[in-house]
Amino acid sequence: MLNEPTANLDPISKKKLEELILKINRESETTIILTTHDLSQDQKLADRMIILYNGQILQSGTPGKIFRKPKNRLVADFVGIENVMNGEIEQSSDGLARIKTDSITVFTLTEKKDKVNFTVRPDEITVSREKVQTSARNRIQGKVYGIIDTGSLIKLLVDTGEFFNVFITREFLNELNISINELNISINELNISIGTSVWLYFKAAAVHVF
Repeated sequence: MLNEPTANLDPISKKKLEELILKINRESETTIILTTHDLSQDQKLADRMIILYNGQILQSGTPGKIFRKPKNRLVADFVGIENVMNGEIEQSSDGLARIKTDSITVFTLTEKKDKVNFTVRPDEITVSREKVQTSARNRIQGKVYGIIDTGSLIKLLVDTGEFFNVFITREFLNELNISINELNISINELNISIGTSVWLYFKAAAVHVF
């Protein structure tokens, strides 16, 4: 059992210890229980993850499942899920569920009713300056109020009445023939700046309701 094994290490030492933990786990085929508040470490090391809060298990499963489908708002907030909103379910005539917030309407696939929380992962959202034809059911217009260059991707902060974080990923840049080494100019290539009006697109299946 390892209790916060990398808590006081510098980044290089942390990386080496994480690699050693994986090596020992693989070679000895021994179960390792690791406690951590470092959520990136959970995703790198864990086959199974348990969220504990006040002595209670809130959710367990693979890191991928927990980060993609949090069980409730407390789990979503704890693991740092982005684009968490709340609204009220209305059933639409075409078989989809419709969630109405104070500002926007979102289509999703769910059997839930009444008031709900929902989330859309930033990497599930496509962005464009002009409205385009797409199979995505959700099409929402907003304005960019923030741009964050993380080095590996660019995060757009978009105000649609609700606040969305959108990741412009390596794959999206490649489609536009923009080199990953040119991230510092890619926003200029996309002609997006603070105050730019953009359209957000995401599928009904990308909306997780809880």
